[in-house]
Formats: sequence, C-alpha cells, structure tokens
Amino acid sequence: MIALAGCSLGRAPEIRVLNASTSVLHQVVFHGDGFRKTIERIDPGQTIKLIVRPARSTGLNMDVPTPVGYVSAAGLAYFDSRGGYYVQITITPDYKIASSSEIRTLF
Repeated sequence: MIALAGCSLGRAPEIRVLNASTSVLHQVVFHGDGFRKTIERIDPGQTIKLIVRPARSTGLNMDVPTPVGYVSAAGLAYFDSRGGYYVQITITPDYKIASSSEIRTLF
C-alpha cells in the first residue's frame, strides 16, 4: 500500500518525443490498444509531449516516414490505463528509434 501511495497512478501516460535527426518529420504516429496519436510535424531538435489514454494494458508502437524509408517500431514501452507512466522516445540522427520508460512517483 505504501508503494501505491507514492506513485502517480492517476496521471495519464506521457510520451515525450525528441527529433534528434536533421530532417523535419511529418505524420509520426504512436498507437496502442485504445489510442492513436499523430504528430503532424516535428522539427529537428524539437521535443513534443503527448498524453495518451490507453483502453487497457498495452505496448507502444510507432510509425514514421523518413528520408531513408518508412520506419516502424513495436514494443517501445508498456503501460496501462492507471497512469503514472513516462516514456522518452528519440528519433536518432540515422532514423533509428530509441526509447526508455519509467513509472513516475509523487516524490
């Protein structure tokens, strides 16, 4: 019970997306069970924050057209509808996808 009291379970999952490439990217799509979010445009060096509301426990998937071809990434993170999750996604200079995730606490 003490661990749950310290978690920010009421907050919807947050995804922060950093475009570390040198290209403007369009139509960056994130999806999972019960949600789909699209970033219409993200400039080089820009970070965009997304809030998602999954229907249930789900993995995070991403699709993005890049100058080197279409990039799809599955299983970037896992979270559920209880919230408290934070995911950092980085689109690297060579258009690979890096991710890290954590459960945020109130402390």
